[in-house]
Amino acid sequence: MTTDGGDARPPLRPLTIFLGFAHLGLVSFGGAIAWARRLLVDEKRWLTPAAFNEVIGLGQVLPGPNVVNASVVIGAREAGPLGALAAFCGIMLPPLALVLVVATIFAHFGDNVVVRNALRGSALAGAGLIAATGLRMAANLRGNVVGIGLAVLAFALLAIVRLPLASIVAICVPVGCAAVLLRARRAA
Repeated sequence: MTTDGGDARPPLRPLTIFLGFAHLGLVSFGGAIAWARRLLVDEKRWLTPAAFNEVIGLGQVLPGPNVVNASVVIGAREAGPLGALAAFCGIMLPPLALVLVVATIFAHFGDNVVVRNALRGSALAGAGLIAATGLRMAANLRGNVVGIGLAVLAFALLAIVRLPLASIVAICVPVGCAAVLLRARRAA
């Protein structure tokens, strides 16, 4: 099964979904989208680049963390409700356990200058991963005038106007729908 109408493959089993998303959850601290794209598109080939963009886009407009939302959508498409549950548990439980361990360690060593500098470096690395993934996702917009326009609009509203995400979604969704409808009317 693919999410974009490409070559058919058998659906994934819930255990496979759990293990895939557990791996993603364990390696994706600070930049889950970057790791999700690498794992789901490049390594496991569960999604095409276009299907990944669509699922992440859907995940971003739903309440909650976008990669968690996307994992539930992918799990549900692959194996129904059990797949959705497996994806959710996979992406949430292993990182939760790891965060509890790290928080305990940080409680004892958080005042250490080396530890604080290591965390700052990790934050910068995460920002770089997110920027690189954004550029890779943008490559799929080549020739898509509406998609490029919406990306530029969303970026401007976030970076320049500094609107909150809910306001950006409230603006971009109707603008995107109107642009697609207008393009369809012109084509007809």
